[in-house]
Amino acid sequence: MQDVTHFINGKSVEDGEGWLDLVNPASEERYGRARQGGGAQVDAAVAAARAQMQGGA
Repeated sequence: MQDVTHFINGKSVEDGEGWLDLVNPASEERYGRARQGGGAQVDAAVAAARAQMQGGA
């Protein structure tokens, strides 16, 4: 079973708001799960992107 988490600012981020099942549409078998993100993860990703744009422009 594979767990997929967020990757923000060069780091794997374990927190989130629950999990989504990953399902193969052909076989309908569950093969993993993905972390659901929320506002905190979006804010962190946007802040990291803005910092990179300001530093790299």
